[in-house]
Amino acid sequence: MDRLDQLLTKLFGISIDAFVGINTQLSLIMKMKVLLTGLAASLLAFVPAIANQTAPKAIESFTVVGNEPFWSVAIDKSGITYSTPEPQKITFPYVAPLSAQGRPADNVRVYRLQGRSNGTLMIRKGECSDTMSDRKYGYSATLVLGNTVKEGCAIKK
Repeated sequence: MDRLDQLLTKLFGISIDAFVGINTQLSLIMKMKVLLTGLAASLLAFVPAIANQTAPKAIESFTVVGNEPFWSVAIDKSGITYSTPEPQKITFPYVAPLSAQGRPADNVRVYRLQGRSNGTLMIRKGECSDTMSDRKYGYSATLVLGNTVKEGCAIKK
């Protein structure tokens, strides 16, 4: 009994008698049941947090457009593709976006464009209007490629 009490004190910082209350009439089995029930409940409280950290996030698809000059970005499972009217497209590998700390994930997404020292695409939730067609979009976007910053609108596919 003393070894068990010492072990529990070392692991949990509390003795069996302090945990259950000083009651010498409780059997060792009853004390262990109470202790294990509390331990199990504590572990179950961590399961959702662990599941959220390890569960892979679904890849969201977006189309981003900008004007003057025209440009677009397509985001899907095959990658992040930047296009202009010129024939050459630039495709970056898909990376999961960062979200703003303390905000819902849908508010802000920041994609780091791998292979570019200064390549970032930020998509923010909020109404956006195309400067040429006055089409309404559910997201605004800012694209940074090197020393160039471009603003546009985005729609979730």
